Amino acid sequence: GLENLEFSDGTTSIVEMSFTGCEDLKNVKLSDTITGVGYSAFGGCKKLKNLKLSKNTKGYAWDTFAGCTSLENVVLPEGVTSTGIGSFMDCPNLKYIKIPSSMKVIGTHTFVRCVGLEEVTIPQSVTAIASGAFYACRNLKDVYYPGTKEQWEKIDLYGDNKALTTATIHYGNLPPLDPEPSEQKPSESEPATSTPAAPSNPPAQNNQDNQTTAIKAGYTAKVGQAQYRVTAAGTVRTVEYQKAATKTQKNVKIPAAVTINGEVYKVTSIAKNA
Repeated sequence: GLENLEFSDGTTSIVEMSFTGCEDLKNVKLSDTITGVGYSAFGGCKKLKNLKLSKNTKGYAWDTFAGCTSLENVVLPEGVTSTGIGSFMDCPNLKYIKIPSSMKVIGTHTFVRCVGLEEVTIPQSVTAIASGAFYACRNLKDVYYPGTKEQWEKIDLYGDNKALTTATIHYGNLPPLDPEPSEQKPSESEPATSTPAAPSNPPAQNNQDNQTTAIKAGYTAKVGQAQYRVTAAGTVRTVEYQKAATKTQKNVKIPAAVTINGEVYKVTSIAKNA
């Protein structure tokens, strides 16, 4: 009968099979003090749909969320470096998984039979994709990879990952829109189409944990009445228009350029589903 589970600060770990088979569990919120989650801690929680993970858990054990058949969206926070065997296996309704730029290894059988997964973004930090990580993900059609084809081919890709070899690899492309709206407040104003003077603004902030960070490809920011994602942050600076700031906005104007953290970025594309 357990439906809602929230951990207060101070909890540091969840041992193996703690909530296995809690079939009525719908909402789980892990405090950021949790650094370890044991084997099949939430395995078979068939109604689990809303999941907030700890920012300080670096990896997940065998079958942590296996068989969570109602799970649709999973955001792995920055800091996670690996996934355990079958961490999200048999989650057929999983449609969106955010793999952080800290991820190095996608573990064995991590997403086995996640048949609802149609697209995934694999960051450049990944060096190995273990055997069967995407086995039987038969509807996976698009893989977004921010790096080059040469960099992709250097990833150690082990067996039973046919879905990755038949999907379309979008080299140099950014991930699709996150399903959750950014909570970051606008920090800039939309400039005129001519190059504006750099305004006095606070440092760029990460829209995940609101901490100061260097701007790089994939960073999102609200500018004026819209949200943009950085597509290039080197000598050439570009962004794509993601979406309007509000659903009630009647008029949309996409400018030639926007200013983020005092730097001018050319608007060169419009995101999928904008």
